[in-house]
Amino acid sequence: MSENKYDWRWENSISHTKQRIEDSDFPYVPWRTNSYFSNFIDTIFHANAMNMYSDLPVGMQYDYLLNAVRPKKRFFRRDKAVNSSDFNLIQDVYKYNVSKTRDALSVLSKQQIATLKKKIEKGGVS
Repeated sequence: MSENKYDWRWENSISHTKQRIEDSDFPYVPWRTNSYFSNFIDTIFHANAMNMYSDLPVGMQYDYLLNAVRPKKRFFRRDKAVNSSDFNLIQDVYKYNVSKTRDALSVLSKQQIATLKKKIEKGGVS
């Protein structure tokens, strides 16, 4: 198994297959599992409970999540990629955070962005 790739079998067994994993080449990491389950509204309190009781043995944490979380397929919603030069331009000009910059990108026209580029352009010989 690759070192960089994470094996999702622990989260999948807790989330929707509901079958206990006895042996695995990849060890159970409570922090990673709690981080995964903290992204969903129906499992955030279970993840928080395991974070509060992090001193419990790893097997007990896994058993709790396996039996407490209702079976459901859970997927991450990924954000759409943005044009990084326009994104960075708006952040630099208006000093916006990420969410405000996304809102501004959806409102500004291409002509307005071109005007901002001309305004911020610094002269000189390269």
